Amino acid sequence: MDCNTSLNQYLLVLEDEKNYSKHTINAYRRDLQAFFAFLLEKGELKGSDGPEMITHLQVRRYLGKLNSKKYASSTMARHITALRAYFTYLESEELLDENPMQRIVSPKIAKKIPEFLYQEQIQSLMKLPDMKKAIGVRDRLILEILYGTGIRVGELVNIRVGDLDLERRFILVLGKGHKERIVPFGQLLQELLVHYLDDCFSKLAPENGERLLYNTRKTPMSDRSVRKILEKYGELMGVGRIYPHMLRHSYATHLLENGADIRVVQELLGHENLSTTQIYTHLSKQHLRDVYRNAHPHGKNGLSK
Repeated sequence: MDCNTSLNQYLLVLEDEKNYSKHTINAYRRDLQAFFAFLLEKGELKGSDGPEMITHLQVRRYLGKLNSKKYASSTMARHITALRAYFTYLESEELLDENPMQRIVSPKIAKKIPEFLYQEQIQSLMKLPDMKKAIGVRDRLILEILYGTGIRVGELVNIRVGDLDLERRFILVLGKGHKERIVPFGQLLQELLVHYLDDCFSKLAPENGERLLYNTRKTPMSDRSVRKILEKYGELMGVGRIYPHMLRHSYATHLLENGADIRVVQELLGHENLSTTQIYTHLSKQHLRDVYRNAHPHGKNGLSK
């Protein structure tokens, strides 16, 4: 079995058996194809060669090439993860005598504090769409769903009208790994959804359209189109680039600032590991420090001489 055939077989396993998202599968495909292309270019691999021909030294040379390009630690770690997962799969299928990823260590990645908007900025953002137009109502709905539920942009664009429970205020969301979860929302979003569905949906959606969100061509909105809308409002607001995950970060941060239990926030965000959610506690602590420094008489000034 040549490398490309084994790669396609592996990607099918990720999709059908492990329920990986399309985004993850495409990232693995790109990274592994780049590795094979490197070996072919160097004459270290023929098109008909199988993955059992790949050596530990070849993997190290490839990673050395990536390292010479000064890639970020997170990018290096992603490439290593893709290679390790692929060769581990081949090993489990007894298609390798020796795993070339043995003794390859992933670089340590410093956790970045996520960017978020303050509550006052959120309020300003929500006032920007023109609510007299169907497109404006749709844009406001996008902003409210992202901030009001904390869902990912990929989850947002896949919402169908039938996924909404307007009476009980829930959305059925298909998350990472094709896992479903129920996400609650508040009265403000409930009223906006009713207004959008009653007064604007028919102007944007095709006949018998099932998706919640459509663009001006009456085709379902994509991740990219949502990102462009947010970038537009970020520029209008004068805060620079706003992106979907920033509203997700804001959702989590504001919940914790207002006393929500971190395990509840974990469930709402659809995080498998609590450690992923815990990064937002750093944001909440920073908010507390900022409030103290701005509000307390001794928060700003040092000792007077």
